[in-house]
Amino acid sequence: MTDTNTTATDPCAFAGVAEYDTPLHVGAIFIIAVTSLLGTMLPIVAKKIPMLRIRELPFSCAKMFGSGIILATSLIHMLLPGIANLTNECLNPQIFGSGHEHKRQEDHGHSHDHDGHSEEEENPGYGAWAPALCIGAMLILHAIQFAVSKKIRSQGQKQQRVTSTTDLKEKEVDLPKTDDEAEKGTSKTEAEHSHSHSHSHHHDDGHAHAGELLFAQKEHEVSTYILELGIVSHSIIIGIALGVAVAPDFEPLLIAIVFHQFFEGIALSTVVLDTKFKGQLQSIIMVVFYTFTTPIGVAIGVGIASSYNSNSAGSLIAQGVLESISAGILLYDVLVNIISTHTRSPYFYSCSTRAQVLQLAFLWLGTFVMALIGKWA
Repeated sequence: MTDTNTTATDPCAFAGVAEYDTPLHVGAIFIIAVTSLLGTMLPIVAKKIPMLRIRELPFSCAKMFGSGIILATSLIHMLLPGIANLTNECLNPQIFGSGHEHKRQEDHGHSHDHDGHSEEEENPGYGAWAPALCIGAMLILHAIQFAVSKKIRSQGQKQQRVTSTTDLKEKEVDLPKTDDEAEKGTSKTEAEHSHSHSHSHHHDDGHAHAGELLFAQKEHEVSTYILELGIVSHSIIIGIALGVAVAPDFEPLLIAIVFHQFFEGIALSTVVLDTKFKGQLQSIIMVVFYTFTTPIGVAIGVGIASSYNSNSAGSLIAQGVLESISAGILLYDVLVNIISTHTRSPYFYSCSTRAQVLQLAFLWLGTFVMALIGKWA
């Protein structure tokens, strides 16, 4: 049993679990799983079923709406909690340099040391761990994507050279001719050579164009995997937070996470569809994986609720680091690989001004909706 006097004076102590409704928490696992699945399946059904098949513009609007959701998620639902966790008063101020006043020391009358200097003046800790981790994740992700893209292009160019060399050798194979045939065929051979050179040039251009399309497709796949990584890590965290939550915070948090998972599922699904994987298996795996990550997090939270102290140093650091890194992953991916790529695409430039403004409006709408949900979750 928890000492109430200790918890009253020490906000970092484990306060125990009161009014924990296990059946409701278990039910939340299934509620979130169904909601996540509905969100991810909505664009897929609308895209695949002929009766509901949407055109390019509505699909692009849905993609931009999802991008706005991811953008707001990275900053409001990930980075902001990461900053709060890594500047929490329960962490060592000599390392984390909390910008807040330390209530525990104020309660004990130790807000100033014996020399009269305030603790804030002597605190050498670093208070910007979360933004630094976010930026670090973005830079590392850029380096990884650059290395992977370079590897993909190197392999593709090597394959192109092999193909071109094989084609050239096949064209050079010729039968021996007599002197008369050779003399009569000189002018004809020159003309054929000129035609062959022109045909070879166009053939090589075709190979190069096909190669560029292949490179773009592979790079798009890599960026989609990166997006999935950031979303999944965040989903586990919010699942655990819901699993350990108790009344009166549990119900509004559950409602907010339901909306959060639904809209984030739409965002992920539109990006997966736009990637155009060769087979359906990869898309199905990514959708299913997302569907069950938050329920798995809730199940973990239910399992550890009786002993989980959200204000312990280990919990605060683990959550803060994961949230900050996840924020960097999503922020980089949505700005560089989704929004920027889409607004520089031939399709976007071919749209009318009205259609372009409409797509951007859906981007802002998605950002606003997820930012609003951030009030509760």
